[in-house]
Amino acid sequence: NIGAFGNDDEDRDRLLPVAVDKLFKRDSLHVSYRNCVVIGDTPRDISCSKPHGAFSIAVATGPYSATTLSEAGADVVLNDLSDTEAFMSILNAV
Repeated sequence: NIGAFGNDDEDRDRLLPVAVDKLFKRDSLHVSYRNCVVIGDTPRDISCSKPHGAFSIAVATGPYSATTLSEAGADVVLNDLSDTEAFMSILNAV
């Protein structure tokens, strides 16, 4: 799996480009930001997907409620990731 996290850059809006760059360096794959999925549990995680046109999945397992994450603009909000089948069907639909 390839990802980017808060320790990769203080500016969360730069995390998606960091992740895409990691994928390119590892596998020489060019991926459009619009073909990416940002998964997170904070409003800042969700907002970092927006400048790049990426799909966002919020998971309400942290300190933020599903309502707060939805209001932050998440494309999908899940209470947790325990339903693997539902999660995978969301990813497959993106």
